[in-house]
Amino acid sequence: MSPIVIVFWIMAAGTLFLPEVVALYFFICMTPFGALNTMPEAFSSVNLLPQTVAALILAARAMMNKDMRTAQLTALVKWRGFAFLALFVVYGVFSAFVFPRIFEGRVEVFALQGVAGRTKLEPTMANINQSAYLISDLLSVTALFAYLKCDRTGEVREHLMKASMICGLLLLGTGLLEYSDVAPELVAMFRTASYDNFVTGEVVTLHRIAGFFPEASAYGPKCVVFGGLLFFGRAACRSNLWRKVWCPLVAMILIGVGALSTSSTAFCCIFLFLGLLCARIGYLIFRRRRFAEYSLDVSLLVFGALVLGLAWMAAPELLNGPINLLDSAVFKKGESSSYIERSGWNSLGKLAFWGTDGVGVGVGGARVSNWAIAVVSNTGVVGTALMGAYLYFLFYQKPTKTNPRWATLAHAGKYSMAIFMAGEVVSGTTIDPGQIFSILAATIAAGSAWSDQIGQPAARKKRPASAPGLRRRKPGEAAPQPEEPQTAFASPQA
Repeated sequence: MSPIVIVFWIMAAGTLFLPEVVALYFFICMTPFGALNTMPEAFSSVNLLPQTVAALILAARAMMNKDMRTAQLTALVKWRGFAFLALFVVYGVFSAFVFPRIFEGRVEVFALQGVAGRTKLEPTMANINQSAYLISDLLSVTALFAYLKCDRTGEVREHLMKASMICGLLLLGTGLLEYSDVAPELVAMFRTASYDNFVTGEVVTLHRIAGFFPEASAYGPKCVVFGGLLFFGRAACRSNLWRKVWCPLVAMILIGVGALSTSSTAFCCIFLFLGLLCARIGYLIFRRRRFAEYSLDVSLLVFGALVLGLAWMAAPELLNGPINLLDSAVFKKGESSSYIERSGWNSLGKLAFWGTDGVGVGVGGARVSNWAIAVVSNTGVVGTALMGAYLYFLFYQKPTKTNPRWATLAHAGKYSMAIFMAGEVVSGTTIDPGQIFSILAATIAAGSAWSDQIGQPAARKKRPASAPGLRRRKPGEAAPQPEEPQTAFASPQA
């Protein structure tokens, strides 16, 4: 077992005994380490990522608290909450253990583990791994939701933004460390998971930034997602310095580094971020809101346009590099070998769906390059309907009206979730959306109107004033006479 893994398990053990908020920081800040296997070398075939362990710790700490436990169970049975997600996970685990045996050898798939290339469907360890990941996603989203809803002072909301900031800085640090190539042995120690690593390519003579992830398409979109969460959710912070300086600054750097990953998925996420930013500005103008509410958004767009315009006027050749990069990574993506290979995964996944008569091959049964196709091919019509219902209610939830900071965080979660889902649709290889999905889903749910009463102390019922006919009469006291009914036309006595 490597020293890094030993240090990780010491930190994980300490999180169990430290204050509960430490588990929240530990969970979110493990996002950048997406290729580190924390299992001993004897079990290296099973990938247990640090954030999965942190998710289980977060769930355990939430279950130890009575209020949080009640909030979790309440949200699980609400159809606007996590009821459809829970049904999807239950059905997905059922499909992982049943469908590969029912349709064994009947359809061809690209397996997640084992034989490379096309192979006949059969039960594999990937069915168990993906089922465990789905269960951990459900546990973490309900646990983080309980953390946020049982917060009566707004401190946990502040901790969520601070943890997202630290996670963004870690993404920047790990990406720059990998890009600089000053410590390749150290970077290799964080890539011990049994994934195929694609970190040596170049696009337009520019080295791709992959951070501590197996490929650039896994690193770049995460930078953009956390950049979107910090930028759109900055108004949820109490500090003016955080709202006006740190959150926008780190967000812009994250989005810039995401572009340097040269991943077509990251570019799609950036385009959606810019589209959502323009749509938000237009909506606020249409509603005649104060200019101060969107002045930073407008300033960002104007500043970016001015920089590009001045650069083009001063030296047009300076823009040749970014234009060639965008052309190679996005517009000519269809000519690349990776696009052709991933298109083959998607085509075979859709054929597997039809080959099982719409039932699906089971969770973990097929590798694709589109999260939506992964849901359809793995869980069939039933699983697609359950996940579709959950996403519908997730995006169409009304934000709370009791606290504007929570409402802002809910809107930021929706914007970031849209960016994240766009990236998953472009390059998601498995049905497991990951723990970032849990972070954003819990953020949206905690700031929605349906959850206003969850986790809050119940209002004590006031003891009614003792009525004359109910209290015990003193010895010798005459029984009270009932009042005569007063009609609607009776006039009060003078």
